[in-house]
Amino acid sequence: MLGQVYPLVMKFHNACSFVLACSLMVFGITGCVTTGKNGSAGANTPGMTGNIKTQGVYTTLAMNGTDLDMPASGYIQKNSFGPGEVPAAVIIGYGNYNQQQLVTLELIEADTRRSLSSRDSYAAYGKAEIQTLSIRLSGNYKLRLTSGGTELDNWQFTVTRTNSSGTVQVDAANATASYGQGTFGIDIGPDNTSDFFDAYDDQLTYTMLNVITKEAGASTNDDLFAQRFPGKVVIQCNLDFQGRLTDPKILENTMDGDCAGVFQKALLDHSPYSAWPEGVRQKFGSDNRELKLTVSFD
Repeated sequence: MLGQVYPLVMKFHNACSFVLACSLMVFGITGCVTTGKNGSAGANTPGMTGNIKTQGVYTTLAMNGTDLDMPASGYIQKNSFGPGEVPAAVIIGYGNYNQQQLVTLELIEADTRRSLSSRDSYAAYGKAEIQTLSIRLSGNYKLRLTSGGTELDNWQFTVTRTNSSGTVQVDAANATASYGQGTFGIDIGPDNTSDFFDAYDDQLTYTMLNVITKEAGASTNDDLFAQRFPGKVVIQCNLDFQGRLTDPKILENTMDGDCAGVFQKALLDHSPYSAWPEGVRQKFGSDNRELKLTVSFD
Protein backbone atom coordinates (compact mmCIF):
# COMPACT_ATOMS: atom_id res chain seq x y z
CA MET A 1 0.00 0.00 0.00
CA LEU A 2 2.79 2.44 0.91
CA GLY A 3 4.48 1.81 -2.40
CA GLN A 4 1.30 2.87 -4.19
CA VAL A 5 0.65 6.02 -2.14
CA TYR A 6 4.16 7.48 -2.29
CA PRO A 7 4.18 8.25 -6.05
CA LEU A 8 0.86 10.07 -5.66
CA VAL A 9 2.36 12.25 -2.93
CA MET A 10 5.36 13.03 -5.07
CA LYS A 11 3.14 14.00 -8.03
CA PHE A 12 1.16 16.36 -5.78
CA HIS A 13 4.37 17.93 -4.49
CA ASN A 14 5.66 18.50 -8.02
CA ALA A 15 2.39 20.10 -9.06
CA CYS A 16 2.51 22.46 -6.06
CA SER A 17 6.12 23.31 -6.82
CA PHE A 18 5.14 24.25 -10.38
CA VAL A 19 2.31 26.50 -9.16
CA LEU A 20 4.66 28.12 -6.65
CA ALA A 21 7.26 28.82 -9.30
CA CYS A 22 4.63 30.66 -11.34
CA SER A 23 3.56 32.63 -8.27
CA LEU A 24 7.12 33.68 -7.54
CA MET A 25 7.47 35.02 -11.07
CA VAL A 26 4.29 37.06 -10.69
CA PHE A 27 5.50 38.65 -7.45
CA GLY A 28 8.95 39.34 -8.89
CA ILE A 29 10.73 36.95 -6.51
CA THR A 30 13.78 35.26 -7.88
CA GLY A 31 15.01 31.83 -6.97
CA CYS A 32 13.10 28.75 -5.92
CA VAL A 33 14.11 25.97 -3.56
CA THR A 34 17.59 25.83 -2.08
CA THR A 35 19.22 23.93 0.74
CA GLY A 36 21.14 25.51 3.60
CA LYS A 37 20.35 26.80 7.07
CA ASN A 38 19.40 30.38 6.22
CA GLY A 39 17.72 31.05 2.86
CA SER A 40 19.19 34.17 1.30
CA ALA A 41 17.25 37.36 0.57
CA GLY A 42 16.55 38.33 -2.99
CA ALA A 43 12.99 39.58 -3.31
CA ASN A 44 11.31 42.76 -4.46
CA THR A 45 8.51 42.19 -1.94
CA PRO A 46 9.49 43.71 1.47
CA GLY A 47 10.43 41.13 4.04
CA MET A 48 10.26 38.19 1.63
CA THR A 49 13.13 36.01 0.51
CA GLY A 50 13.51 34.28 -2.81
CA ASN A 51 15.05 31.08 -1.49
CA ILE A 52 13.14 28.53 0.56
CA LYS A 53 14.60 26.18 3.15
CA THR A 54 14.15 22.48 2.61
CA GLN A 55 15.17 21.75 6.20
CA GLY A 56 15.07 23.97 9.27
CA VAL A 57 12.80 26.69 10.62
CA TYR A 58 11.70 30.02 9.15
CA THR A 59 8.76 32.45 9.35
CA THR A 60 5.85 33.13 7.03
CA LEU A 61 2.55 35.01 7.19
CA ALA A 62 0.02 33.13 9.29
CA MET A 63 -2.84 31.70 7.24
CA ASN A 64 -6.30 30.43 8.11
CA GLY A 65 -6.23 26.78 9.05
CA THR A 66 -3.68 25.21 11.38
CA ASP A 67 -3.21 21.98 9.43
CA LEU A 68 -3.11 22.90 5.75
CA ASP A 69 -0.69 20.02 5.05
CA MET A 70 1.04 21.91 2.25
CA PRO A 71 4.49 20.85 1.06
CA ALA A 72 7.38 22.98 2.32
CA SER A 73 7.52 25.06 -0.84
CA GLY A 74 3.94 26.22 -0.25
CA TYR A 75 5.01 28.63 2.51
CA ILE A 76 6.90 31.73 1.37
CA GLN A 77 9.73 32.88 3.65
CA LYS A 78 9.19 36.28 5.23
CA ASN A 79 11.49 37.83 7.83
CA SER A 80 9.84 41.23 8.43
CA PHE A 81 6.28 41.76 9.69
CA GLY A 82 4.42 45.05 9.83
CA PRO A 83 1.40 46.15 11.90
CA GLY A 84 -1.47 43.74 11.44
CA GLU A 85 0.74 40.97 10.02
CA VAL A 86 0.84 37.81 12.12
CA PRO A 87 4.01 35.69 11.88
CA ALA A 88 3.98 31.92 11.91
CA ALA A 89 6.89 29.51 12.23
CA VAL A 90 7.42 26.81 9.60
CA ILE A 91 9.35 23.66 10.61
CA ILE A 92 10.30 21.44 7.66
CA GLY A 93 12.57 18.55 6.75
CA TYR A 94 12.48 16.47 9.95
CA GLY A 95 11.15 13.06 10.87
CA ASN A 96 11.82 9.77 9.19
CA TYR A 97 9.61 8.13 6.59
CA ASN A 98 7.96 5.88 9.18
CA GLN A 99 8.69 7.76 12.43
CA GLN A 100 7.97 11.29 13.69
CA GLN A 101 10.70 13.37 15.35
CA LEU A 102 10.19 15.29 18.60
CA VAL A 103 11.39 18.90 18.21
CA THR A 104 11.23 21.98 20.44
CA LEU A 105 10.67 25.48 19.09
CA GLU A 106 11.69 28.41 21.30
CA LEU A 107 10.70 32.02 20.63
CA ILE A 108 13.23 34.56 21.95
CA GLU A 109 13.45 38.36 22.12
CA ALA A 110 16.79 38.84 20.38
CA ASP A 111 17.76 42.10 22.14
CA THR A 112 16.90 41.03 25.70
CA ARG A 113 17.45 37.28 25.22
CA ARG A 114 14.20 36.74 27.10
CA SER A 115 12.53 33.44 26.23
CA LEU A 116 8.88 34.05 25.36
CA SER A 117 7.68 30.51 24.73
CA SER A 118 8.87 26.96 24.21
CA ARG A 119 6.69 24.42 22.45
CA ASP A 120 7.22 20.73 21.73
CA SER A 121 5.78 19.12 18.62
CA TYR A 122 6.29 16.07 16.42
CA ALA A 123 7.72 16.73 12.97
CA ALA A 124 6.40 14.36 10.30
CA TYR A 125 8.24 13.28 7.18
CA GLY A 126 7.32 15.35 4.12
CA LYS A 127 5.06 17.70 6.06
CA ALA A 128 5.48 21.29 7.25
CA GLU A 129 4.69 21.97 10.92
CA ILE A 130 3.10 25.43 11.37
CA GLN A 131 3.01 27.37 14.66
CA THR A 132 1.43 30.84 14.94
CA LEU A 133 3.57 33.20 17.02
CA SER A 134 2.00 35.55 19.58
CA ILE A 135 3.99 38.81 19.52
CA ARG A 136 2.72 42.15 20.90
CA LEU A 137 5.82 44.36 20.81
CA SER A 138 8.06 45.73 18.05
CA GLY A 139 11.56 44.31 18.02
CA ASN A 140 13.98 41.68 16.79
CA TYR A 141 13.16 38.04 17.42
CA LYS A 142 14.82 34.66 17.08
CA LEU A 143 13.47 31.15 16.63
CA ARG A 144 15.61 28.30 17.97
CA LEU A 145 14.79 24.75 16.91
CA THR A 146 16.22 21.88 18.96
CA SER A 147 15.82 18.13 19.31
CA GLY A 148 17.15 16.21 22.29
CA GLY A 149 19.00 19.32 23.48
CA THR A 150 20.86 19.76 20.18
CA GLU A 151 20.22 22.87 18.09
CA LEU A 152 18.97 21.98 14.63
CA ASP A 153 18.46 25.46 13.21
CA ASN A 154 17.67 29.09 14.05
CA TRP A 155 15.99 32.01 12.33
CA GLN A 156 15.86 35.76 12.97
CA PHE A 157 13.03 38.14 12.03
CA THR A 158 11.63 41.55 12.94
CA VAL A 159 8.14 42.68 13.94
CA THR A 160 6.56 46.16 14.07
CA ARG A 161 3.58 46.73 16.33
CA THR A 162 1.52 49.88 16.93
CA ASN A 163 -1.41 51.02 19.06
CA SER A 164 -3.29 54.30 19.52
CA SER A 165 -0.15 55.85 21.03
CA GLY A 166 2.18 54.81 18.21
CA THR A 167 4.83 52.10 18.02
CA VAL A 168 5.08 49.80 21.04
CA GLN A 169 8.63 48.56 21.64
CA VAL A 170 10.32 45.85 23.66
CA ASP A 171 11.51 47.47 26.90
CA ALA A 172 15.21 46.59 26.94
CA ALA A 173 15.67 48.43 30.25
CA ASN A 174 13.62 45.72 32.01
CA ALA A 175 15.40 42.81 30.38
CA THR A 176 15.81 41.00 33.72
CA ALA A 177 12.10 41.19 34.59
CA SER A 178 9.86 38.25 33.77
CA TYR A 179 6.69 38.46 31.74
CA GLY A 180 3.46 37.00 33.08
CA GLN A 181 2.80 33.38 32.18
CA GLY A 182 -0.82 33.98 31.18
CA THR A 183 -2.51 33.03 34.47
CA PHE A 184 -5.59 34.99 35.50
CA GLY A 185 -7.16 35.38 38.94
CA ILE A 186 -10.15 37.21 40.39
CA ASP A 187 -10.96 38.30 43.92
CA ILE A 188 -14.22 39.73 45.33
CA GLY A 189 -14.12 42.24 48.15
CA PRO A 190 -13.33 42.70 50.86
CA ASP A 191 -16.70 44.02 52.03
CA ASN A 192 -19.10 43.59 54.92
CA THR A 193 -21.40 41.09 53.19
CA SER A 194 -19.32 37.94 53.43
CA ASP A 195 -21.52 36.38 56.12
CA PHE A 196 -24.42 36.34 53.68
CA PHE A 197 -22.59 35.56 50.46
CA ASP A 198 -19.68 33.20 51.33
CA ALA A 199 -20.90 30.18 49.35
CA TYR A 200 -22.43 32.33 46.63
CA ASP A 201 -19.18 34.28 46.13
CA ASP A 202 -17.17 31.07 45.74
CA GLN A 203 -19.33 30.05 42.78
CA LEU A 204 -19.45 33.60 41.40
CA THR A 205 -15.65 33.86 41.49
CA TYR A 206 -15.30 30.53 39.68
CA THR A 207 -17.76 31.57 36.95
CA MET A 208 -16.20 35.02 36.45
CA LEU A 209 -12.71 33.59 36.24
CA ASN A 210 -13.80 31.14 33.55
CA VAL A 211 -15.43 33.82 31.39
CA ILE A 212 -12.41 36.15 31.71
CA THR A 213 -9.96 33.38 30.81
CA LYS A 214 -12.10 32.39 27.81
CA GLU A 215 -12.40 35.97 26.52
CA ALA A 216 -8.66 36.65 27.00
CA GLY A 217 -7.87 33.52 24.99
CA ALA A 218 -10.22 34.37 22.10
CA SER A 219 -8.63 34.59 18.65
CA THR A 220 -9.21 38.37 18.55
CA ASN A 221 -7.01 38.71 21.65
CA ASP A 222 -4.22 36.32 20.63
CA ASP A 223 -1.43 38.88 21.03
CA LEU A 224 -3.00 41.18 23.64
CA PHE A 225 -1.66 39.34 26.68
CA ALA A 226 1.67 38.33 25.15
CA GLN A 227 4.82 40.02 26.51
CA ARG A 228 3.09 41.63 29.48
CA PHE A 229 4.45 42.06 32.97
CA PRO A 230 2.17 40.92 35.83
CA GLY A 231 -0.53 43.43 36.73
CA LYS A 232 -4.11 43.92 37.86
CA VAL A 233 -7.33 45.77 37.07
CA VAL A 234 -9.73 46.70 39.89
CA ILE A 235 -13.35 47.06 38.76
CA GLN A 236 -16.22 48.40 40.85
CA CYS A 237 -19.72 47.33 39.77
CA ASN A 238 -23.24 46.64 40.95
CA LEU A 239 -24.83 43.19 41.28
CA ASP A 240 -28.58 42.93 41.90
CA PHE A 241 -30.51 40.06 43.49
CA GLN A 242 -31.25 38.56 40.05
CA GLY A 243 -27.53 38.33 39.23
CA ARG A 244 -27.45 41.28 36.82
CA LEU A 245 -24.11 43.07 36.67
CA THR A 246 -24.17 46.79 35.82
CA ASP A 247 -22.26 50.10 36.06
CA PRO A 248 -18.63 48.87 35.85
CA LYS A 249 -16.02 51.47 36.81
CA ILE A 250 -12.22 51.12 36.74
CA LEU A 251 -10.71 52.01 40.13
CA GLU A 252 -7.14 50.88 39.42
CA ASN A 253 -5.29 49.63 36.34
CA THR A 254 -1.63 48.61 36.21
CA MET A 255 -2.04 47.04 32.75
CA ASP A 256 -3.73 49.15 30.06
CA GLY A 257 -7.12 50.16 28.68
CA ASP A 258 -7.25 47.30 26.17
CA CYS A 259 -6.84 44.67 28.89
CA ALA A 260 -9.38 46.39 31.13
CA GLY A 261 -11.79 46.47 28.18
CA VAL A 262 -11.45 42.71 27.68
CA PHE A 263 -12.15 42.06 31.37
CA GLN A 264 -15.19 44.34 31.43
CA LYS A 265 -16.61 42.86 28.22
CA ALA A 266 -16.25 39.32 29.56
CA LEU A 267 -17.99 40.16 32.83
CA LEU A 268 -20.86 42.11 31.25
CA ASP A 269 -21.46 39.67 28.38
CA HIS A 270 -22.04 36.80 30.82
CA SER A 271 -24.56 38.74 32.93
CA PRO A 272 -26.94 37.78 34.45
CA TYR A 273 -25.17 35.45 36.87
CA SER A 274 -26.93 33.17 39.34
CA ALA A 275 -29.61 34.82 41.46
CA TRP A 276 -28.88 35.33 45.13
CA PRO A 277 -29.64 32.37 47.41
CA GLU A 278 -33.12 32.20 48.84
CA GLY A 279 -33.46 34.30 51.99
CA VAL A 280 -30.25 36.30 51.47
CA ARG A 281 -32.07 39.26 49.93
CA GLN A 282 -34.22 39.71 53.04
CA LYS A 283 -31.31 39.25 55.45
CA PHE A 284 -29.12 41.63 53.48
CA GLY A 285 -31.83 44.26 53.40
CA SER A 286 -31.23 45.43 49.83
CA ASP A 287 -31.83 44.39 46.22
CA ASN A 288 -28.36 45.55 45.14
CA ARG A 289 -24.82 44.89 46.20
CA GLU A 290 -21.69 46.86 45.29
CA LEU A 291 -18.76 44.64 44.28
CA LYS A 292 -15.07 45.41 43.98
CA LEU A 293 -13.48 42.87 41.64
CA THR A 294 -9.70 42.58 41.37
CA VAL A 295 -8.67 40.81 38.15
CA SER A 296 -4.98 39.80 38.25
CA PHE A 297 -2.60 38.67 35.50
CA ASP A 298 0.52 36.64 36.38
